[in-house]
Amino acid sequence: NKVDRCPVAGSTLTCEVVAGDGTRGTGTGQLNKPSDAVMDKDGWVVIADTGNSRLVRCNPSAGPSSCDVFGPSVPGPGGIVVEESGDFVVSSSTSHTIHRCKAAGDTCSVILGTTGTSSDAVGQFNGPYGITLAADGSFIIADLENHRVQKCSASDSTCTVVAGSGTQGS
Repeated sequence: NKVDRCPVAGSTLTCEVVAGDGTRGTGTGQLNKPSDAVMDKDGWVVIADTGNSRLVRCNPSAGPSSCDVFGPSVPGPGGIVVEESGDFVVSSSTSHTIHRCKAAGDTCSVILGTTGTSSDAVGQFNGPYGITLAADGSFIIADLENHRVQKCSASDSTCTVVAGSGTQGS
């Protein structure tokens, strides 16, 4: 229940705590099952705080006391990426959706999936978790409970299955 920053320069590895103290909590600088972290365009660390259904933004130079809840609640955030625009795209493993959260932290909206409905239809999700950006700007999403990976266009929300058959282990 903490996030460390570990610079990879030199021969020694010295890590610094960015957020959390190792115990679960809901307070400022505390985390509950953090699942992903990214650096935003301003050099701040944005954390998917899964157990608290929130995003947390921290200044890595200032430590846990600099952390604040960032934007509206995202149910069970799993993965997070930063788009070229600076906006964040977040997978919601509990609402089976993908959200776009504005860089200003004022709004988050569902851009893929149907809130509260898990489905194995292409373009729908059942526990989406990991997410990354492809070179063309589309999203690669690990659709965990559907045992597949989907590639979804950022511009028109069309998706295709790029790996997995929907059956565990296949």
